[in-house]
Amino acid sequence: IGRFDTFSKGGIYKSNHLIKSALEELGHSVVSCDSQAEGFLPPKGADAAIIYPGDPNRPDFEHADQKIKAIRESGIPVLVNLSYNTKRERSAEIVDRILQYNSDQELPPVYLMTFTDVALSDSALSQISDFIVPMPKTITGDYRLLSLPEFDEREGIVLGDAAKLCNLDITGIDIRPYIAECKKLLPHVKLYAFKQYGGSENIPGIEAIPYMKEGFLDWVAGRRLFVCLNTITTFEMTPTEAQFVGTPVVYRPMPQSLSEYVGRSGVCVTSPQEFAQMCAWLYNDKFAWTSYSKLALSNSATNDEESLRIGIETSLRRVVFKIKAQK
Repeated sequence: IGRFDTFSKGGIYKSNHLIKSALEELGHSVVSCDSQAEGFLPPKGADAAIIYPGDPNRPDFEHADQKIKAIRESGIPVLVNLSYNTKRERSAEIVDRILQYNSDQELPPVYLMTFTDVALSDSALSQISDFIVPMPKTITGDYRLLSLPEFDEREGIVLGDAAKLCNLDITGIDIRPYIAECKKLLPHVKLYAFKQYGGSENIPGIEAIPYMKEGFLDWVAGRRLFVCLNTITTFEMTPTEAQFVGTPVVYRPMPQSLSEYVGRSGVCVTSPQEFAQMCAWLYNDKFAWTSYSKLALSNSATNDEESLRIGIETSLRRVVFKIKAQK
């Protein structure tokens, strides 16, 4: 249950469809439903339910929350994504919700779905550690077969989504010092931000690129670097997708996603000065760029949904095993 018919521009919509297709490719029967759909009836005899809507303050979450109750009353355990982002306030909210869900022990349990194992050792979630089940993020590898541009055929640096760059609740920092330092070292290089979610954000010194329903990664393949300055979201999918077209990634620490899914195949930075130095080095040094481009392509094969789909089944089997162990 998630974004199957609504919010079609976002990564959650894409992930829900990929999860469904991955499980079907493994031979499972999957019933899908939009989180906001009316008249929902839980399917009889289901082994488990995955609930993946927007975060708890998004409009579709309330509808999904209502479906959780109906699912549990039908005897089906639940694996729910509550948008774990390592932020203290969100972690406290997650703990409260999971404890509240599971206070009624007559009903099947509700487990927390995360995209890395970090949550298992996060002290902020220690009260619910037995209810945490990591599941691989679904990242599509459809673009690995492209004829990719070489170093000299690429230009510019992608800074991600414009709306997110302007949101302190997502970046956790003022990005202007990062942009200023980068401009000092790369004054003639174009900086781009795409408008995936619309909005009127115009960031000085950054060229806005309209939303592309098709061909987005073809465009990214023509850029020399992909940068992610966000740290406070559940997952940043576009940097991992950029690796499928051999575009090196520079990112800030993000243990709940990029630190694991990109890791050493990209460059992690912690200050505006370090950010600018690494961007300038990779942008101008063909050997360094080529090395990280090869690392990106190699890592993309590891992150490919086709490679990780068995991990989705593993997570569901953990849910079933946990229930049997409790009995």
